[in-house]
Amino acid sequence: MDLGILKNIDSDKLEKLLQIAAILGDGQVCTSAIITLERGVNEYLSFVNHNRAPKTLEGVRLVCRYLMEYYPANRDLRTIELKDCEGFLDTLKKNAPKGVYNYLKALRAMWNKLMKWNYVSSNPWAKVELPKRQIIRPTYFTEDMLEKVLPYIQNENIKDAIVTTFYTGLRRGEVVQIRWKDINLQKDLISIGSDSFQTKTRKQRVIPIHPKVKEIFLKKVKSKKIKVKNNEGDGNDVSLVQLPDKNRYIFCKSNGYCFTADYLSKQFKKACRKAGIDEAIHFHSIRHGSITGMILKGANVPTVQRIAGHAKIETTMAYTHIGLDDMREAVGLL
Repeated sequence: MDLGILKNIDSDKLEKLLQIAAILGDGQVCTSAIITLERGVNEYLSFVNHNRAPKTLEGVRLVCRYLMEYYPANRDLRTIELKDCEGFLDTLKKNAPKGVYNYLKALRAMWNKLMKWNYVSSNPWAKVELPKRQIIRPTYFTEDMLEKVLPYIQNENIKDAIVTTFYTGLRRGEVVQIRWKDINLQKDLISIGSDSFQTKTRKQRVIPIHPKVKEIFLKKVKSKKIKVKNNEGDGNDVSLVQLPDKNRYIFCKSNGYCFTADYLSKQFKKACRKAGIDEAIHFHSIRHGSITGMILKGANVPTVQRIAGHAKIETTMAYTHIGLDDMREAVGLL
C-alpha cells in the first residue's frame, strides 16, 4: 500500500485500510497516529546510544542530522518513499561520494528498527540502488613500515600503543581501553572487553601476549629485589613485580586518562607523513597488517578470526591477500 496518499484520509478510514493491508499481506499494521521524523530520529538515537558502540552512534548522529536538515521535522515517516530517498542521497553524493554508501547502510538499519516498532510498514531505503564501487586493493602496514615510523613518535606511550596494536591486531578503540586488570603476565594473556568496555561484537575474547608486547608491559611495572632466607639462613635474591593500580589504563596520559582513539590515529598519521609512508596508510592499516601477516605466515583463518574478534569468518577472509611472489609462480606455470 502506498502510504503517501493516506495523509488526506481521516483516522477511522486510515485504521481500517491499515488492517486490510495487513490481512492482504502488504506489511505490518503500523500505528494510525502520525509519527514525525523528529520523533523517529530522537527515539532511534536513544536506542543506538544504549545498545550500540560509540563509533556507531557517531555515524548515526551524522546521518540523522542530514535527514533533519533535508526534511521538515514534522514530516510523517510513512510519507517518505523511494523517490524521496533517492533525492536525499543525491544531495549527499555531492559532498560525500564515498560516505553515501555508509549513510545508506545506516538508514536501512534505522528504518528496519522503525518497522519493528510498527512506525512504518515498509523500508524505502532497501529499494535504493547505488552504483557499485570500484574495489581498491587494501593497503596494510608491514613490520618494515613500523620500523620507519617509530623514530618519528616522541610520546613513549603512543609509540608503545602502536607497537602493541601491530603485535596483537587490536582495534584502535580496544588498545586505548586496556587496563592492568586485563593483563595476565603469568599466563601471557590479554582480555579484550569487560564490564567497563564493550567490544564491537559485544563479546569478550582472550588473546596471547606477543614477546615484544610483554617487553612493553614489563617496562611499565615496578620491580624490586628482596632477599629470601632458607632454613640454613642463606639468602637468595628474588625479584617481585608490583603492578600499577588494576583500574589504570596501560596507555594513558600523565593524568591517568586514556588517549582517545582519534588522537592515537592523528599522531600515527603525522608520524607516517614524516617517515614518507604511503598516504593510503591509516591506523586501521596496522590491524590490517597484523591480521594479513598471520595469514600469510600460515595461521589458519578460524584462529585468526578469534584473535581479531571478527563476528563472521568472511570478514577475516578479506585479509587473505595473495602475495606477488605467489602470483608470479602461478603465471610461471602457464
